Amino acid sequence: MRLAVLLLLLAACATQPDAPALSPQAAQQALAAAPPTRAGVAAALGPAAQVHFDSGYEAWVYRWPDGAELVLLFAPDGTLSRQRQRAAAADR
Repeated sequence: MRLAVLLLLLAACATQPDAPALSPQAAQQALAAAPPTRAGVAAALGPAAQVHFDSGYEAWVYRWPDGAELVLLFAPDGTLSRQRQRAAAADR
């Protein structure tokens, strides 16, 4: 629970590149098909806002103009550890 709150707070502070070219649904499908590594996710989804922690963990944040958001947590070894997706504002 604390980790999710921390990711949410840090995601709000991260600067975001342009919105992903894929829709949130297509991004989830691409993520499911991609290798669960930093390189695999970057190839599937493109650049993300990134927050680097001293522990070696990284949070990657993808945001869409409609308010949808995808937050990914990578372990120090580069593997995808956790993910959270928030629906668009109209869908909540």
